[in-house]
Amino acid sequence: MSSRGSTSRRTRESAGDGGVPFTITKNAHVETAARALFGHNVADATLAKLGGAQPGDTVKLSGAPDGHLLMVNVDAPDGSHFTWRGISRTGSAALHILNMSLAIHASGQQQGLGTRILATQVKATARLGVRYLVTTGARGDDPANPVSGYKAWPALGYNARIPASLRGSLPDTLTGARTLLDLYALPGGRAWWAQHGIPTQMYFNLRAGSRSRQVLAAALKRRGIKWSEL
Repeated sequence: MSSRGSTSRRTRESAGDGGVPFTITKNAHVETAARALFGHNVADATLAKLGGAQPGDTVKLSGAPDGHLLMVNVDAPDGSHFTWRGISRTGSAALHILNMSLAIHASGQQQGLGTRILATQVKATARLGVRYLVTTGARGDDPANPVSGYKAWPALGYNARIPASLRGSLPDTLTGARTLLDLYALPGGRAWWAQHGIPTQMYFNLRAGSRSRQVLAAALKRRGIKWSEL
């Protein structure tokens, strides 16, 4: 997305977590894009949280001149993680956030950081009219550069229909499953998907009380992460 003709401004806004601020850089079209997408002005810190920003992160906000897209790029100063998000309302599609990329350094894995980033994003969507998140759960089996989104995201509430190409391979004990969340709720389902799963486009339903939100709430509880502290 071109930002030609725009200007950049750097601000620091409270993340609301102990007063630790984000460092935010934005182009001249952010306010226009936010009003076009949400119908009103949105604070830069809230936009940062829509990208899953954590206290101390560096955030770049980029609005498209036509107002139809707002990009949120987040980098941790210590290199522990980065995210790349796009907020969009195109054609007849509902307002949604495309989670294009999340990378967590090995030092930050298994610490609940991915769970916290997603929950921060989900909480920030409240009262903004965002209907869903969408991502591609990628898979990469190279030991030097493993990619496990295909099996990690359903454990946090993302859902999709089980790909038709795999339905015939389901064992008898799992044939009742129609979606990934169905599969994960059955004994042996998560292990089966970990072995046989393929890259799949997945959706997170942001409606209060949705199955996605229930699964995420359970994950937060297991991690000891408090919703009120996000």
